[in-house]
This record gives sequence, C-alpha cells and structure tokens, in this order.
Amino acid sequence: MSLNYWFALPVLAALAAGPADPQPTSGWPGFRGPQRDGVIREPIRLQWDGLTPMWKKPIGGGRASFSIAGGQAFTIEQRKKDEVVAAYDVMTGKERWTHAWPERFSQWMGGGEGPRATPTFHDGLVYALGGHGEMRCLDAATGKLVWHVNILKDNDAKNIRWGMAGSPLIAGDAVIVQPGGSKGKSIAAYERRTGKKLWTALDDKSAYVSPMQVTLAGVPQLLFVTAERLVGLSLDQHKVLWEFPWVSGHDVSAGQPIVIGGNRVFYSSGYGTGAVVVELTKSGDTFGVRQVWRNIRMKNRQSSSVLHNGFVYGLDEGILACIDAATGDLKWKGGRYGHGQILLAADRLIITTEDGELVQVAATPEKLQEIARVPGIQGETWNVPAFGDGILMIRNTEQVAAFDLRLDQGKAMAAQDNDGNDGIDANRSALPSLAPMRRIQASGREFFVSWGYNGDKYTKADMHFSQPSLGNNFTLVGVQARDSKAWTDLFNHDLFVPQYNMRFGLFFNQTWGLEVALDHLKWIVRQDQTVSIKGTLNGAQTDTQITLTPAVLKYQLNNGANPIFFNLVRRVRVAGEYGKRGYIAFLAKAGGGFAWPHTENTLFGQNNEAGFQPFKGWDVDAGIGLRANLISGLYFEVEEKLLYARYFGVKINQGTARHSVKANEFAFHFGWSFR
Repeated sequence: MSLNYWFALPVLAALAAGPADPQPTSGWPGFRGPQRDGVIREPIRLQWDGLTPMWKKPIGGGRASFSIAGGQAFTIEQRKKDEVVAAYDVMTGKERWTHAWPERFSQWMGGGEGPRATPTFHDGLVYALGGHGEMRCLDAATGKLVWHVNILKDNDAKNIRWGMAGSPLIAGDAVIVQPGGSKGKSIAAYERRTGKKLWTALDDKSAYVSPMQVTLAGVPQLLFVTAERLVGLSLDQHKVLWEFPWVSGHDVSAGQPIVIGGNRVFYSSGYGTGAVVVELTKSGDTFGVRQVWRNIRMKNRQSSSVLHNGFVYGLDEGILACIDAATGDLKWKGGRYGHGQILLAADRLIITTEDGELVQVAATPEKLQEIARVPGIQGETWNVPAFGDGILMIRNTEQVAAFDLRLDQGKAMAAQDNDGNDGIDANRSALPSLAPMRRIQASGREFFVSWGYNGDKYTKADMHFSQPSLGNNFTLVGVQARDSKAWTDLFNHDLFVPQYNMRFGLFFNQTWGLEVALDHLKWIVRQDQTVSIKGTLNGAQTDTQITLTPAVLKYQLNNGANPIFFNLVRRVRVAGEYGKRGYIAFLAKAGGGFAWPHTENTLFGQNNEAGFQPFKGWDVDAGIGLRANLISGLYFEVEEKLLYARYFGVKINQGTARHSVKANEFAFHFGWSFR
C-alpha cells in the first residue's frame, strides 16, 4: 500500500474464536467479518484497564489476517521460500497444522513480502489465496488439500503490482475471486467443493478489494471494485446491473465499499482520489446511478472506513476523520494513527495503529475522543484486526497477539497477570526467535550511530568580502572549490579529519525517525583560476578579471565546512526481516540546521586567525539511501544527497566574508543500531 512504498496494500481480515469450547457460538469467517463491513456484532468488553495480550508469538510475513471457526484461527503467511496456510489455537496460540507450497511474493515499493489475502472459512473448508494467485481449498480440521488452482494462469491474467489481495467470497456453491483477466475473465467463480470453474465475467484489471454479496435497491447482487469502476453483477446470470467509473491514483483501490440505507454505496481511495457516495434506483430491469456527493475529505489508502448512525469514520491518509454520510461534510479530523485499521464495536472504534498499538475511540460526530490506548505488537502494522467470541486478534509481518475481551474475563486477566507467565507460547515451531522482538516490544524505538566517508562535488559560488578599514567591499563571481582528496586517500588520515562524517539518531518505529548528521567536508578554493571581481577594491570601483594565486586568495574551510543537519528520515523495507541480518531498507531524508566551520584564509597576503567559528551559517539538505544489516545491530549505508549551506560573518583579516556551498554528496557509513 513509497513515497511509493506506501502503495503497498494491507488487505486483510479477521479473526475470532471462542473459549475452550470447540463449538463457538459465533465466529469471524473471513475478511472484515461476516458481512465484510468491519462491524463487531458480538458483546465486547470495553473496559481496558490493565489489558495485556493473553498470548503473543512470532508469525511469518504477509499482510493477511485471520478467519476463525471451531476454536481455530486461519491465516496465510510467508515462511522463507514457502507460502504457508496455518491454523492456530485461538486460546493458546499453539499451531495445530500447516499447509505449504513453494512460492514467494515480494514488492520492494511497499508492503514487503508475503501473501495479502485473508483466508475464508465456510462449511468445514478453508479457502486461501497466495500473492501470485495460487488458491487452495483445505480441510479446516486437518489442513489436507482438497483442490487447488492458480487463478492467474487459469484466467490468462497478469498479476498486479502488489499481488492478489482480494479474499475469496463464498456465494452459494461458488467461491468467487478477481484474477483480473481480459476477454471476460476478470471475475471467476469455482465450485467450492471441487474447484470446477463455473463462470467468468468482465474484462477489468483487478484492484485490491475483496468481493462482497450485498442487497442494493432491493436486489441481492455481487459488488466488485475493479481498477476501473464500481460494479454490481446479478447473482443468477452474472450480468452487469450497474456501474460507476472509479479510477484511483496508481490504480490503488484497496478499501471495502460501504452500503448505506439499502440503496447507496460509499467508496474511498487514497493518493488524492477521495470519496464518493452513489445512489441506485431500480426501474423495471434497469438501475439508475446518481452521484450524491464526492470530495477529498476521506482518502482511505489501504484501510476501510466504517459506518455508524449515519456517519463514516475512517483514516484519511493516516489521520482519523468523521464525515456525514449524507452530505460528505467533515465533522472532525484528528489523531494520527498512521496507516492502521478500524473496526466498529457498538459505539466505539477499535483501531490498530500503524505502530501496532490498540486504541479505542468514541464513534461520535461531536469530536475526537480517545477512550483507551494499550500496547499491542511491535512493528509496522497494516493488517486488519479480527474479533470473535470475545477474542480480538491482531497481527503484522512479525507478531500476532490475542486479547481476551469477553465480558466476564476481568478476573481471569488479573489471575493471569499474577501467575508469572507472560502469555507467550513456548512452542515457537520453526518461526523466528522471539528474543529480538522482546528487546523492542516496549516502545519500538531504535537508536543508531555511524561513521563514514563522503565525497563532494561543488557548483560555482560567489564570494563577498568586506574590509571597511581597507576600503574593500567586493564580490568574486563564479569561484570554483574542491573537496579535500581523492578516494585513493580514503584511509590515510585520522577518523575525524575532514571528508569523514558522523550520524546518530532515533527511529520512533519502523517507518519514521530523526537523524543528526555532521558532514565534515572540506571546501577549498581552487588555485590559479580566473574569476570576475566586482565592487570596491582599495576604495576604488572595479569590474575586471583576477587570477586567484596564493598571493591573492587562499581560502579554505580546511577542518571542515561542518554543516550540521537535523533530518526527518522515512524508512521503507526493501527486503529481509526487520532487525535481522539481510534486512535492507530504502531511506529518504530531508532537513536543515546550522554550520560550524573551521577556516584558514589569506587575502592579499594577510592571514586570518585560523580556527572554528560557531554558528556562521545555515543549511538544508535532501537525500536518499539504502541501509543493509550485516549482522544484528551492525549495518552499512550508502547515501546520495544535495546540500546547500549559506556562510556569513566568516572572519578574515580586518573584515568578514560570506558565500554559499552547493554540493552533490555521495557518502557511505558503517553504523550500529540498538534498541
């Protein structure tokens, strides 16, 4: 759902399960619940004082969530080179069975590796869809394969950028998916017990939305969002009943539609696209479609909104907002929860933040009112939470946790807190060790420090000199400078002389951080170049050419121009598992600060007093880079950036100088991160 890395789509879903009773009274059969609308319709405990996970454990990669039935939670995840469907005991987290096949989906521009679509449970069978289109029907009790088909190959379809993300839909005896093939193969239905193809329809490219079965204008139908439109198909003949054009930025439609009042549909996409409500009217066998309103007050990038009492609540590019479903008017906006997810329970919003926290907010149009916030899981959390039989489950690409929110579990939770057990399953199977996760579980913060080398290429600069007592007030136009030495001299000097750099900072989470950067670069005016001199020299006007010999000008920031930057850093995973060896991240940085140069100069044979001159300039920079973990904690980073620094009041003999430094800098660093 980076900046394209934000395209990555966390398409996910739900979970629930009950107490120890293997026959739960209710469940969470698939994506965003029984009706795919993100609404919890079971009793739920909303007093969260002292709430902690009943269990927590590592999990494989991927953006799917859970479906729940029979005391089991079903999900799909990436484990090394395999896509794996796994069944977990809801109450303990113990793995009951797995089913794997060799496949790996990965998208470096966002979302990372692993499957996206949440498995669907129905009538004792689990339907799982992998990132490259492999759909498998499994026995829910044993994980045994019943049938399988690759929906992309079977429908002559090409995969979309961030992979197959729509969860399979059960409609009668059919399981319906969206491979996005042309020539009438965009939508495909298979007999749910045998895998026999039943029918296909449409020619549209697929989006990242799960199909829904709804009733609109009194007519039961299938509702789809493709990369081109919202469209309703008849249940019997699978013909188009109505359509509404909808194209989003980067073809990223990822949120679920909301049915309003029986004849209206709300839909929203991110990347500046916005939201719309359309109204359907039926006349005979035809439907009329009318746009009620459209605006950019709600932009669901990779999450879905929920509807409560006529108001829509959702994450508008990561900021919680409430809009009037009838008019589109904004009621309020606030609360930066990032690209998390939302469920609705009674009159409360249950939110998982992008940082993995669990938040409860009042679903009211009056104002933003946060009720509770508790730690959840560590890491970037785009996956939809799930709820069933009083158990709330959340996961991301690293961890899964279950929270007991049954109405009668307050005392049970207190007893668990006092028994000395942290609730983490000791049976970790073949999953990664939990030890690194524990180190960062409390806050998710990561400190880092590095040392490196940089080479700089400078553009020409104008240098102004003012010496009032000597009658000098002139500018040298188009002066060329150089850095200190070639790459062949890389290790010939002490660690802290010019052309070396230092970085230290803090990542607040896996995405955002702050960095303090010192670029200890040299800026040395090249000798024997000819430039223009304009202004007053020795009390007389001048506009001529002059050659900068050592007798005329020797000017160098020889122990560093020393621009110091305070940079905001955006980090996007490219490959590997966060915090582990082989983890690679793309970095984007920008910021500004001040300069603390060390100068040594001679002007017309007169020397200044060499030394550091604090706060003699300001600076800005912007750059990109790649960081790779060599071993746990130790990393190597390459970086390229543009910087601009403006120096003023630099001391020279009987006066001051000012000039700018514009550089294209390449640097590399070795660093250490700790949590």
